[in-house]
Amino acid sequence: MTIEPIRPLSQLSERELNAELDRAGVPVAPDLIPWIDNQLGIVDMVRRNGWDPAATPAFPMPEDRGSATLSPLGTVEYVEDLIRPGRIMVVAAEEGTGKSYAISGELGIRMAVAGGSFAGTWPILQTGPVLVLSEMHPDDDYQREDAILGSLELTRAALTNSYFRLTLATAAGDRPALQVPEWCDWITRWLRERSALLLILDTATAAAQVDPWGTDIQGVYRGLRGMVEAYPALCIALIVHLKKPQGRGERRISDVLGEWGRWCDVLLLLEADGLERVKLTSRKRVRRERRIVATKAGGLLIDAQELAGAGPKVAAAEVVAAIAAEPGMSIQRLAATLGVSRSTARKYADEVSGIVLIPGKRGALTCHLSDGDGEGTDMLMPGEEVGDVSPVTPHIEKGVTDTSLLTSPDPSADDLLQQVLDLTGGELL
Repeated sequence: MTIEPIRPLSQLSERELNAELDRAGVPVAPDLIPWIDNQLGIVDMVRRNGWDPAATPAFPMPEDRGSATLSPLGTVEYVEDLIRPGRIMVVAAEEGTGKSYAISGELGIRMAVAGGSFAGTWPILQTGPVLVLSEMHPDDDYQREDAILGSLELTRAALTNSYFRLTLATAAGDRPALQVPEWCDWITRWLRERSALLLILDTATAAAQVDPWGTDIQGVYRGLRGMVEAYPALCIALIVHLKKPQGRGERRISDVLGEWGRWCDVLLLLEADGLERVKLTSRKRVRRERRIVATKAGGLLIDAQELAGAGPKVAAAEVVAAIAAEPGMSIQRLAATLGVSRSTARKYADEVSGIVLIPGKRGALTCHLSDGDGEGTDMLMPGEEVGDVSPVTPHIEKGVTDTSLLTSPDPSADDLLQQVLDLTGGELL
């Protein structure tokens, strides 16, 4: 079959165009002709291949990135290096850590009306309306808002037309809000009409009520991406619960967070540091990953201090002192003495200078101080000499044959996972 060269529709005369449209059976408005040309001439393909135009989906064409430009919101930030339009942020922590205190409370009100810096660390660059979907009792939210407003020297009137609340359980009737497309469309229009900047779902765990793995959670994210596509100026903050890890052996960050952290743009981890302080770690698509510790006071996070990397929880001198006080202690005993997980205690024993690990009874590792030559001396009796000691082999979980899999190519991912596992009481072996 001979195929005629494709002629752009815009080059056809009106008579030729009408003939092509009649032949294809596709009514096309004149102002859509340039678009059709850009889609490789749908009418030409219909004519040559006999396709049914009603059954042919219109897929987007790949973009030539050589001519790409930033969108009008490409350089906009609402909260410096944390919240940007069109992005989805996940805030993850255990129950009772202070997620609502920090995000629905301070961050939401600062973005709505107050400005300043969130947790004394991330400057608010633009303020605008904020909507919070809350699973807390309205009176509890009211009291928290009053405390924050008092600390910021504002009155409740400052929140008018800027800070809004919906009860999460009833927002979409008797169904989880993020599982109701009609509600998602409606709330997106409501936010767009008010030029809102931030939607906080507290919690997204309750708003979705899906297994954090597989097609269900991916469907939730498709809906969220559809919301920000329909309203590009919107940022969505999802507050989710960490899953307490079960069992033993190697684990990844997704083992305790599921796919909530996989599909988001920014990940903010919170962990309790005693009763009055909280640690915050920002990850993923940020210019600079941050880890701070701040004090909770008057509804705000204040007196923020930057932490260098993950950082040890216990000083090296304390680890050495613990072993000096009880030579030959097991890793498990060292963990209990220092108040850390067994995996963290093993890490200290491996990394702190002056500590030697020696196999004890039944192969269990015991901790000793070295004599300066790398040999443990605190276990010697008078007159004894140090014999050859078999090298200590790392613990490898049964069933693992490729030991290269035990080392992550990204040390920061290991640090992040260890923070989460320490927070949730798990152990990373």
